[in-house]
Amino acid sequence: PPTSAPVTSPPPIVVLPPGPVSAAPAMSDDAKFSNMDANGNGSLNKPEVAGSPELTKRFSNLDRNQDGKLSRHEYGMRNVDRSELR
Repeated sequence: PPTSAPVTSPPPIVVLPPGPVSAAPAMSDDAKFSNMDANGNGSLNKPEVAGSPELTKRFSNLDRNQDGKLSRHEYGMRNVDRSELR
């Protein structure tokens, strides 16, 4: 009598989400600002942004009125292409 080959199943397909998965939701700009505003005065000074190399580097350009601090508006403008504002 002929013998039949054992029946095998194909390997399972595993679908993973793209990139790293974080359990914590992304922080809003307002929450990030409040988190950095250590003294709670509603603006960010240079020592308060020292933990962010990007903000430290761009501080003078973002401080549009050159008062030595970033307002919520100035902070919010950090991702805006200024060429689009003309």
